[in-house]
Amino acid sequence: EPQPDVKVVEQQTPQFNENLYRSVEELELSVRSANCLKNADINQIYQLVSKTEAEMLKTKNFGRKSLNEIKEVLAEMGLSLGMKLEGFTPPDEETEEGD
Repeated sequence: EPQPDVKVVEQQTPQFNENLYRSVEELELSVRSANCLKNADINQIYQLVSKTEAEMLKTKNFGRKSLNEIKEVLAEMGLSLGMKLEGFTPPDEETEEGD
């Protein structure tokens, strides 16, 4: 029987948004927001979306304005903060040095 609109929510092999692999520098954020992410050691979008709003607001100099800006940009890509990325394999995780 045909399946109507198969949602990619709970499948055996999760299908992840390709934007997750992009650099946060590609988000074209304000200088302030970009610097906050850099200070928080967030370089890739998958690192960003795994943070919650509360976690982001604890970041130095990161306020509501930055939060809203980031949420807006992520929403345009079909992403949001506080995502559970179970089964997600970050690119080059084995080769990264340091923590």
